[in-house]
Amino acid sequence: MKAFKKLTRTFAFILLLTMSYSCTQEEDINPSNDADSEEPIDEDTSDMDDTDDSSSTDSSLEMMNASVTNDVTALNERVTVSNQEVKITAMGARGGRVTKNISLKLIGEVASPKVNGADVMATSVSNINHKIAVSYNTAGATYSGAAVLMSLQNDELIIDSQITFEESDVSHALLTNGFLYLAGASALSDQPAWTAKLPVNGNTILTEGIQQNFLGGFVATSIATDNKEVFVTTGAGVSFGSGLYQLDASDFTETHYTAMEDLRWVHHDHGKVIVQNASPSEAIVFENGQESFRFEYAAPTKESKASFDLIGDYVFLASGQNGVQIHEKETGTLVGDISLPSGSATDLNTNSVAVYGDLIFISNGQGVYIATYSEEGSLMPEIIGRLELGDFASVNHVVFVDNKLIIASGLGGVKVIALEIQGVPPVISGGQILDKSDWEVVQTNVDSKNENHDADRLIDGNLNTFWYCDDAHLATTFPYEVEIDLGAEYWVTEFRYLARQDFPTMYDGAIKDFKLYLSEDGDDWGVPIYEGALVKTKDKQIIAFEYESVKGRYLKLVALSEVNGMSDVSGAEIDLAGTPVD
Repeated sequence: MKAFKKLTRTFAFILLLTMSYSCTQEEDINPSNDADSEEPIDEDTSDMDDTDDSSSTDSSLEMMNASVTNDVTALNERVTVSNQEVKITAMGARGGRVTKNISLKLIGEVASPKVNGADVMATSVSNINHKIAVSYNTAGATYSGAAVLMSLQNDELIIDSQITFEESDVSHALLTNGFLYLAGASALSDQPAWTAKLPVNGNTILTEGIQQNFLGGFVATSIATDNKEVFVTTGAGVSFGSGLYQLDASDFTETHYTAMEDLRWVHHDHGKVIVQNASPSEAIVFENGQESFRFEYAAPTKESKASFDLIGDYVFLASGQNGVQIHEKETGTLVGDISLPSGSATDLNTNSVAVYGDLIFISNGQGVYIATYSEEGSLMPEIIGRLELGDFASVNHVVFVDNKLIIASGLGGVKVIALEIQGVPPVISGGQILDKSDWEVVQTNVDSKNENHDADRLIDGNLNTFWYCDDAHLATTFPYEVEIDLGAEYWVTEFRYLARQDFPTMYDGAIKDFKLYLSEDGDDWGVPIYEGALVKTKDKQIIAFEYESVKGRYLKLVALSEVNGMSDVSGAEIDLAGTPVD
């Protein structure tokens, strides 16, 4: 087995196996429930191996040569709390004007775990509801890695749980619906491409009920799931079995295989499966189990990592030395791109992108750049600055959690940077603003003594009316809740809030901290789809969900505090953007 590992490592793929693959878009926290209507992705049987050496096995930590640590005190000795300003070196004609309105602070760092006595490299980050999964691997001819679960509470980063592997790399870690899914490469089989599914309780990795699978190809590069099917990409050539693997989420056995040469990333987007291929450089979209269409993009650098992010109606593709390309999600049409800075080193390769409003953060291996649009409504962004991050070993992946930029920085571990900007950035809208004619306030735990300011004013479409309850007439205190029936089921991508508009300086009751919930039945609310804070402004504030879209018919707005520290609550209008569920 060891001889095979050394042979494959030296067979022109040594760089591929040490790549870290990342995803900047977190999977939907309410995964698609329409998977029952999907047909499995058609397999290319001409490229399939008649033998199936990749059957899933119920596994154990001993069989995986792995160990789990849930000692929170010991784990958090690797966390360093900071409050250090991150400077931005302005670039381009607009850089000086734009970057002066952006404030960045490094609020925490997490050192990498040690496996076999050596530090492993942070390769990717994914998030769901303030819970973060980080993957780690090892460079060179050694297989060893880890996955770490963390939680972000306000400005505090906490390590909750960790699993280390003495003979397996981890390229990608995904936490969703009570399971931690891993993709990587392992020395435990003649088929190095490897994936695993581990039960999680809260944010703690369990040691029972573990499953793993060995697939064709030299490395499993990414993983996605709709909680009924699991989609795994592998790379290194069709002749070695690389492609898109479809597994049953329940027993983790392979159900379908589509041969593809060099897949780098996969994302599930309510009914669609999108994969990024490096050879040829194409993105392929599957819908209802069938290939819907494919489109070309600028090729990433050979044997370098690459990923993409879905923001509203657009796909942001990391394309190596070609920077970032922006394509329409529904058609594949190229609508914009972001070139690397002129004079960039030849080893500067774009591998990840994270979008926050009209700011675009780009991971280029050795650093993080900021881009924004040249004008409102434009899809032709330009780089305006570079984050001064100090002596990072590398930058492999970036993702946003609320207003926090999370960076997987190789041997530099994980960095958490808080972002503050003047004003509220516009966003690329996903879907249309929903018609509110069928909306209805179902209930609220607080309402106005004045019928002209009852909760119905929040959804009446009139900017000059408003919901308002002043503290002199309130029988309760925060939190204040309003539940709304949307009249039909929608995929929701954005929430919009407009403060009362009656006087320019009047903000009484304007909501600051809040939570949002979506439910399909109005009874089971689950966890919040968003929690964060609004700012003190008369402008409409737009919150775009990091995980792209969630499904539901009933909305619950929970106000936690007021911008002036009062006990009042108010609002002129709330809106949602999204699309109807078919």
